[in-house]
Amino acid sequence: MQRSRRHVRCLALTAERPAGHSHLLTRSRRLSPHYSLKANGHPKNIAWLTRQLWLELRKKRRVYDLWKKGRATQEDYKGVARLCREKIRRAKAELELNLAAAVKDNKKYFFKYISSKRRAKENLQPLVDGGGNTVTKDKEKAEVLNSFFASVFN
Repeated sequence: MQRSRRHVRCLALTAERPAGHSHLLTRSRRLSPHYSLKANGHPKNIAWLTRQLWLELRKKRRVYDLWKKGRATQEDYKGVARLCREKIRRAKAELELNLAAAVKDNKKYFFKYISSKRRAKENLQPLVDGGGNTVTKDKEKAEVLNSFFASVFN
């Protein structure tokens, strides 16, 4: 019996599938493209980024590419970049104003935004004092830094 290419391919896929998975699921995983967030070109999780602002940023990128190829002037790019910078600042300020106004109604969104803006507290690495000893405790580090800055400014 002669088998078609499609039938042979299906048999090969069936042999490759892990135990407990259906044939269609394995085939769909193998044949479907996988898109990452950066690959599809749509930045996610940026609250202030609207569709219009995203289009402006795309225009800025295109003008930059034209400038690098010599088809646009640096002044053209600087003008577009300045305009984008102003619009981004306005969008962020507007978002923060809206968050502050609606804090009583939507506390979860407000605190989510605030926690995304907080920086992680980094520990200070061990220091070496004037005698060559390694200092690891916070109080000792403060004393070493204090003596160093006092010696610099005196």
